[in-house]
Amino acid sequence: RQDGERDGVPTAGDLEAQKLFFVGDEKQSIYRFRGADVSVFKMLGDELVANGGKAFSLSTNYRSEPALIEWFNEIFPSIMAHSGEVWEADFQQLGTRAPTEGIKPSVRVLIKPYRENESEEEEMASASESEAYRVAALVEEMLNTDSFLIPSKDGPRRPVSGDIALLMRTTANQLSFEKALRQRKIPYSVQAARSLMLESVAGDLYAMLQLLLYPEDRLAYAVVLRSPFCNLSDRSLSIVVHQDLFVPIDGLSEDDLGRLAHCGAVYGRLRALVGVVSLSALVHVLFYESGYYLHLAQKEEYQVYLEHYAFLYRLAQIQEEQGKSVSQFVDFLREHLGENEKIEDLEVIKEVEEGVQIMSIHKSKGLEFPIVIVANTGSKAKRSESLLSTFASIPTPHYLDTAIAESATKFMTARHAGQLEGRDEELLRERAELKRLLYVALTRSETHLVFSGSFGRNNRSLSDDGQADTLLLMLTESLGIDINEPSGQVGIVRIEAIDSITERHLYSGRGEGEAPLVARLEAARAWYEAPGRTIVPIAIRVGVTTLYPPRPSSDAMQLPHLESDDILARYGEEQVAGFGTLVHTLIEQALVGTDGEELAIPMELSRTLSETECSQLLADGRSLASSFLAGEFFAKEIAPYPRRVEEGFFLRVEEAGRALVVEGAIDLVVDQGDRLLVVDFKSDRYWDEAAHESQVRTYMEAAAKIWGKPVVGAVVFVRDSSNVVFYR
Repeated sequence: RQDGERDGVPTAGDLEAQKLFFVGDEKQSIYRFRGADVSVFKMLGDELVANGGKAFSLSTNYRSEPALIEWFNEIFPSIMAHSGEVWEADFQQLGTRAPTEGIKPSVRVLIKPYRENESEEEEMASASESEAYRVAALVEEMLNTDSFLIPSKDGPRRPVSGDIALLMRTTANQLSFEKALRQRKIPYSVQAARSLMLESVAGDLYAMLQLLLYPEDRLAYAVVLRSPFCNLSDRSLSIVVHQDLFVPIDGLSEDDLGRLAHCGAVYGRLRALVGVVSLSALVHVLFYESGYYLHLAQKEEYQVYLEHYAFLYRLAQIQEEQGKSVSQFVDFLREHLGENEKIEDLEVIKEVEEGVQIMSIHKSKGLEFPIVIVANTGSKAKRSESLLSTFASIPTPHYLDTAIAESATKFMTARHAGQLEGRDEELLRERAELKRLLYVALTRSETHLVFSGSFGRNNRSLSDDGQADTLLLMLTESLGIDINEPSGQVGIVRIEAIDSITERHLYSGRGEGEAPLVARLEAARAWYEAPGRTIVPIAIRVGVTTLYPPRPSSDAMQLPHLESDDILARYGEEQVAGFGTLVHTLIEQALVGTDGEELAIPMELSRTLSETECSQLLADGRSLASSFLAGEFFAKEIAPYPRRVEEGFFLRVEEAGRALVVEGAIDLVVDQGDRLLVVDFKSDRYWDEAAHESQVRTYMEAAAKIWGKPVVGAVVFVRDSSNVVFYR
């Protein structure tokens, strides 16, 4: 552009004549789920040439060793062959640079064949674990032998772990590879922290935060005492856990007394910071000032967990950016602990990548590595992960979530209406992108390439359209490999079978011997045989309606009958509650000015009632909402003032001699200037002055503590909104 200082998209007048360039590689278009479409780039190229432009092909690959390029030139013409479809990428032979002196590039293909009755053996590891075990063994060989030398400015050298990238189409089995690398003490880093919530670091963080909020939680206390925060011995833990928090007890060793005192000091500092510093700052103090981070750093086998802190710190930042409190952060951790799932949008930018880099193929685009391992290639990606797909050459957002039948027994999820008509084209476009995904994965390698995968019962055959739907099947078909007995070598390509392993291979074997174990158990026999205390679990956090359910009185009066009552009489309490939710939602929409938006019928109703019945309930609900909005109470007490709906809260209360945390949501809070009005809507069939008093008074107490104003409570029975019950 003529003015290089300006920002933004240039206009035609900003550009110098004859200097407009469009650069791209259709073979590397792998972001179809974001709307990328090979056909658009192709059409652009044709249009430019037709209007006097020129097309240049930069075909020489300077990244990879010539031997690798020659192999790519052999396999990709057949893999990327097509019949002229606009969504298919065209492969052209790649040019090469000069080979690096002293370097012998290699391609290793590792395949785990499917064995019919193997899974019936109780102690056999899964196919993915066997694959991960073999890959980790090969990485160890790379690091400790001269079999995989790579170039450097001083000549050929052995690789270090940071020279190796492990790429996967999907991270579903990432944990197996992490465990296998940890077992051999091979450092690694991850782009997607899939195992974050499975490992003890997240569990220890959760336990400490839970204990900060709920000091009565003995399970959280036990976890903290045993974790690196305190690291008490088993004997001391069994004594201390039943006493007041961090109080020294007679009989503890001097070492355990010191640990308990230190952990108690850390706990006290953290309690003083809750609600004062940001969520991420609290996590930072928790890891660094407690000594937890040092505990991970000082042992080689624990260092792979250091980046878990970075992910948890970033997760805390995301939660605080969303306005979440410490309690809500703890709720999030509790909900996800134990899940082998990737947390969306949780990414950490690292200044230095250390160890084997584990990432998705999509993340590797544009990068290069001396050694690339393309692993877990027998897996199939989930179609539902995409946000867009193409129909009639138009990228279309996924706005549906509807099950449709592909056959009498097989169903798929329709994401947009085009899929109902264009399912065949959609599948072909997916196959075309799979070819490009394979191209991107293989061409990340500079010197050595490893390709591994496992065959199972359901991924051994071509799809109904005669095409491969996994990277593994695609490559084995191209190379003509016998998937039942994979072996052999052709040029730089060496094909090996992955042996099955037993589960004992998955553990390091560093456990104590039988004799020391027996001696230790004998010494502890007295403690183990002593009668234990019966622990009765007691809830420490409850909902308002659970703690204070409605208490009908003898003075209750029947309210006007609705046609919906006859319908709901045929169903259960769940549907009655669903009708109450429907009425609340209609009133809420009117209060916040969104009553013109489409209303989603509560699931309790939509999945059980007929369409006609739902329509009647909706009509009655709208009638009740309209009656309330037209009433004197609304006009006088609500309409003139600012208001909030569905205000969530947590409130510490004393109930039956014990402390509890009550959580709930206030239907409506009206700020009348000198006081607050707390309104609770009820769709009950009976008017009862006392039935909901405890609930409403809890709402009033919470509102008074949150906003610091006098509070008046009101219960509006929407079947007769003129007869409001007030509490002061």
